Amino acid sequence: MDVPALVQIFRECGFRRLIDQVRQLAPEDATPAQPIFADGEPIVEMITNDAELAALLAKIPQDGEIALRLESSGLEPFRSEVIAVTIAIDESNAGFISLSDLISESPLSADDFWAQLKTTLNSKNVSITGNDLKSILISLSNVG
Repeated sequence: MDVPALVQIFRECGFRRLIDQVRQLAPEDATPAQPIFADGEPIVEMITNDAELAALLAKIPQDGEIALRLESSGLEPFRSEVIAVTIAIDESNAGFISLSDLISESPLSADDFWAQLKTTLNSKNVSITGNDLKSILISLSNVG
């Protein structure tokens, strides 16, 4: 089994949790015994203030693509409130933003966050991707 090639394929496909399992199936001398994130990736910053948010949004490339993950207060996007957002700029850099005191003691203002995100996405012509894109789009339409 070519473990390094399989690890690379799994990284490209986003199957990061399976990489350690593949490494366990391989002979001990086939690959270094290091965990999946030993290379320091991904880096997820906790965004706790407007300056950090502005710095994260500035990293979004013109005509680029970001991945969004929304955490909500319920399962139905029409009735739920978004309480946290993770924005992945690329496969190794992301920011986690709390919008509710359910998640952190000092969340960012949801209205300010959505206004800044909308301005950035529109001005940079950014595409959005993510898991359960339908729910993401419904939630985004709910906040304007």
